[in-house]
Amino acid sequence: MGVDVEPLSPLPEGVERYIHTDMEHSLLEQSGLPQRLIFSAKECLYKCYYPLLTRYFGFQSVSLAFDIKNQTFCFKPNVDCEIEFPVELSFYGHFQTSDTHLFTAGYLLRN
Repeated sequence: MGVDVEPLSPLPEGVERYIHTDMEHSLLEQSGLPQRLIFSAKECLYKCYYPLLTRYFGFQSVSLAFDIKNQTFCFKPNVDCEIEFPVELSFYGHFQTSDTHLFTAGYLLRN
């Protein structure tokens, strides 16, 4: 399981270029979702997989897809990702906001 809590304030200037893919950046601009959502969701994903993989993977190596209505997200490795994610596991992510914070949680289930 991976959990992350972030303030709703913007990321420090320039940090998003290390986190967001172009598609994710466009999604944030069009949807009005909190800027830190991509960072928090990828932190959550990393916390789920790192204990199993014991390998670092950069946030640019995966892309997120969001279901805004249901406040869920999933991911796919990008073409240049060097990590082999276990095919027998599926990742499920959820997000929610309060007046001041963003909460993300994710978990892995065996297929």
